[in-house]
Amino acid sequence: MNIFSTRETAIIIWAIVIIIVMLLNKEIRKSVGNIVKMIFLTKIIQPFIGIMIYLSIILLSFFKLGLVRYINLKEVLLWVLFSGVPLCYGVVNKEPNKDYIEEIIKDNIKFIILLEFIISTFTFPLKIELIIVPVFTFLFLLEIVSDMKEEYKDVNKLISYILSISGFIILYKSFSIAVKNYTELNYIESLISISTPIILSILYIPLIFIFGIIFNYNNIFYRLQIKLKYKYIKLKSGRFQKYDYKVEKVEDISNGLAKRKSIMLILKEKYEYKDIENICMEQFDLYNYKNDVVWVYVATSKESYIISNWIVQSQWINPKLDSRWRPGEINGVNRNGILFRYNDSSYETENYHKVNTFKENKFLLINNFKLYDEISGKVDMLLNLFKNGNYKDFFKLCRRYESDISKIYFKYGNIGISKDIDFEEYLQEFQNYITSVSNIILYALDESREVNNKKYLINMIIRDLHNIIPKVEDGKSYWMNKFNITVDEYEQAVFIE
Repeated sequence: MNIFSTRETAIIIWAIVIIIVMLLNKEIRKSVGNIVKMIFLTKIIQPFIGIMIYLSIILLSFFKLGLVRYINLKEVLLWVLFSGVPLCYGVVNKEPNKDYIEEIIKDNIKFIILLEFIISTFTFPLKIELIIVPVFTFLFLLEIVSDMKEEYKDVNKLISYILSISGFIILYKSFSIAVKNYTELNYIESLISISTPIILSILYIPLIFIFGIIFNYNNIFYRLQIKLKYKYIKLKSGRFQKYDYKVEKVEDISNGLAKRKSIMLILKEKYEYKDIENICMEQFDLYNYKNDVVWVYVATSKESYIISNWIVQSQWINPKLDSRWRPGEINGVNRNGILFRYNDSSYETENYHKVNTFKENKFLLINNFKLYDEISGKVDMLLNLFKNGNYKDFFKLCRRYESDISKIYFKYGNIGISKDIDFEEYLQEFQNYITSVSNIILYALDESREVNNKKYLINMIIRDLHNIIPKVEDGKSYWMNKFNITVDEYEQAVFIE
């Protein structure tokens, strides 16, 4: 009996070919060397050794119980390398609670295990497998990439259909082979093969818990030290008092292979720069250990937060982060690897905007919707022409509306800002709307672009608009009721410059 099936043999052959091709490139060889070095780092290799020792204990127990002859060592090693190791290391990003354990068991008891057994046990001749393996690998990778961005949604849907149909065809062929060769099937071995991932998953639960406890203990202990170090301010009286601030927003702005977080704070008291640095440090130490880049922005009030008038901007970048994913550094003072930029005019800027920029909420809602009413009919006409493929009339209409949309764009920019954070976020949808419409006109009338390029870019913007328009229109009734604006009052109102 062969150790590897024809499918496994095909995978090994293609893996060798890919590795050889990759190693022919000098840059890739260098990257592979760096990866190998990372694998043998103490923090990486120690848990792996623990996993293998635990496996040895399990196999020794099977040996003592006389069960070794029923175990397929190849399947056990493959499960440990491709399931056991990721599960144990994955607990770094997931708390090993009851739900996580249930998730592990469910994932391994799913009906797909039986299907995978049938498909992998009854394989095709090697020459067919050598074709199937790269084709399906390419399609799976393409599906993953196309699922990451909204603009590739149609491509993702097409690939999913192809994979589904192909999967059923292969499944049908595999069942056909299984029926023809059922006499070759050893029922005990088959039952053990199907049960192996389930049994191993259950047996590895204690180890996963141990990994989770160790990691979370170290993390909690470290964060506790940070809290003790940065959480308090010493008053002139000699007493200690907690810093009083609010984390208004934590935004994930990951890019490429870099995990990036942006944290925005609003102070509830007036602090000196040294104290604000301590507040920032507390946030950095909450997020640095699991991200590559972290920004912390501090505002003195909700008004300053709304207009991004930061009294302190700070940034931390992992020194080991690849240069391809490193953002530009802010200009500021370096304190233990963290950059701080100070804004001495923050309070003056805030006072200026309180007088000249912030407006009454009722005024803002009416003005924003009056402009929206003025332009929405024209936008609907443009979208319908583009959707129906009437591009000639679409481009003509863009030319006709160019001046009107440009004027409304500038009017939107001068309406004003609300002091209500939630309402201001809603008003931002109007800005997103007019910006998208302006970009449609910009691309449509750009003579330097080819028609197909214009269509592609405009189509992407229209997709965004289909998400923005419902947000704008659905919020109208809610905010009108909140600000006590009647329908008659709105209809009689006019846009005020």
